[in-house]
Amino acid sequence: MHLLLAMLMSYANEMRIADPSTETGVDLSAEAAELRIAVFRLFRRLRAERGDHGVTDSQLAVLVHLIRRGPTTPGRIAESEGVSAPSMNRTVNALEVLGAVRRVPDPDDGRKVVIEITDLGASIVEETKRVRNAWIERALAGLDADELAALLRAAEVMGRMAEQ
Repeated sequence: MHLLLAMLMSYANEMRIADPSTETGVDLSAEAAELRIAVFRLFRRLRAERGDHGVTDSQLAVLVHLIRRGPTTPGRIAESEGVSAPSMNRTVNALEVLGAVRRVPDPDDGRKVVIEITDLGASIVEETKRVRNAWIERALAGLDADELAALLRAAEVMGRMAEQ
C-alpha cells in the first residue's frame, strides 16, 4: 500500500516542500492542488485494475474490513466505512448472494447477526491485491533508480500524512 502512495508522488517530484519546522505561513496551495490531482488520477487508475469477480469498490472495502478486523456486525462496518446502515445492508446482501460473506448469529447476542467472510470472499481480495500489485510493479519497472528511490521516500511521507 505504501508503494501505491509512493507512485502518487511521482507527479509531485519537482514540487517545493516547505520544511514544517520553519515558518508556518508558507503558501502551499499550488503544491497541495498538484498533489491532490496526482493522487486522484493514480487512485482512479489503480481502481481500474481488478479481477473478473465483478465486485464493486464498496463491496471490496467490506471484504477487506472483514479480513483485517474479523467477523462483525453490519452496523460496525457501516460506521467504520462512513456509510448509512441501509447502504451497508445492500452491500452485504449483494456479497451474500455472491457467496463472498455469510451471516451467522452473534455469539454474544442471538438477536443480532455477524458478517463473516467466506473462502470465496478472501480469494476475491487476494486476486484484487495480486492484479493491482502487478500493475504497480509494471509501472515501477519503467522508472530509473533515482525515480524509484524518490517514490519510496515519498511513500513513507505520504503514509505519515494519511495518519494525520
